Amino acid sequence: MNKLLNLIKYILTFFLIIIPLISCSSGGGGGTGTLGISLTDTPGDYDHVFVTIKEIQIKQGLDNGESGWLTGFTVDQTFDLLELQNGVIADLGLAELEAGKYNQLRLILSSEPLGQHPFANYVVIEGAQEEEYVIGEEGEYYKIQELKVPSGLQTGIKIVQGFNIEVGGSTELILDFDAEKSVVQAGNNIDWLLKPTIKVLETITYSVSGVVDTIVGDPLNGASVSAQVQDFTGEPSEIYGTKTAFIDGIEGAYKIYLPINQDIFNIVAIMDDFLPECRILNTSIDGVKAYENFNLTLTPADASGTFTASVTGLTSATDSASFSIRMQTLGDCGIVEVASSNVKNSDPSSPVYFDAISLPVGTYDLIVEPTDVLQETKILSINVDADSETVLNVVYP
Repeated sequence: MNKLLNLIKYILTFFLIIIPLISCSSGGGGGTGTLGISLTDTPGDYDHVFVTIKEIQIKQGLDNGESGWLTGFTVDQTFDLLELQNGVIADLGLAELEAGKYNQLRLILSSEPLGQHPFANYVVIEGAQEEEYVIGEEGEYYKIQELKVPSGLQTGIKIVQGFNIEVGGSTELILDFDAEKSVVQAGNNIDWLLKPTIKVLETITYSVSGVVDTIVGDPLNGASVSAQVQDFTGEPSEIYGTKTAFIDGIEGAYKIYLPINQDIFNIVAIMDDFLPECRILNTSIDGVKAYENFNLTLTPADASGTFTASVTGLTSATDSASFSIRMQTLGDCGIVEVASSNVKNSDPSSPVYFDAISLPVGTYDLIVEPTDVLQETKILSINVDADSETVLNVVYP
């Protein structure tokens, strides 16, 4: 990687983002509130995901009008989302607000690059020698791809999430900016879109951490770990995740922040050429807010294959679909997601597929959810065979 990318990487490794959410009411008093932004999902087939946040605004009330929005603070920073994993959060600043109930946040993204960045929002993808790749000083091939922001998001990414500001107190929030689901690849790598998927976590002290290793005790760096919340039907409804890495002197370590309004999570670990593993975390047992040494062990798979898919026939060329690959039963956990991806609507005559996903041999449920509100979610079944690729084109309507 060339000197520019190394410089960017070092500059953006750690930040803390703090949003000021406190103030005085008529009775007086004051305080501060904090907002952190962190990435909790598998990074996918790119090496860096840079986004430039201009400012964060807040609002009382749920109407969609432009009145009533307050600028909590100006950010004007570019962040590498893939650096914000395993407990790394970022600091944004401080502000004071009147005490009361607030209902919405919105992030204003910039379209102008800062410093030495070539674009305001972009991905860096490493790969084999191809025409669109360039070679860096260390002999690695990579390409830089601008992320275009759909026009509807240029006025801000709205997040409907209520929170209270108490007189003399503080409110803490974390924005979970899901890079894996936020980057949508268009046809033939010509156009890449940034469609942010953001969750709000309410505290930075509620977490789970541990180590992922093999049955012989070898730690596994690069394994994907997720905390999955099930809905009333037993399906995964919310997923918070990261990748294992060398953290604080420990190989194969992970850390995930959790939402405080949930008690039970499926903690799932996956890695190519291994069988998925899941343990149930029940936080209501002892009320502890930081669960450490929650370790998982992966067993090598007897055989693996790959799966890829495309989507065609959606209403608009800018529509896309997310793909969630699930196992019906995994130990006591029930239904869990073992992989996911997304892809933009493409021409039926030349469908564009997402990068193939490696999976142990078996039968999986596939949940296809389009952004097109006129189309319904599809639930399909796929078979993955040994040393072969399963290819599917999902056609709408």
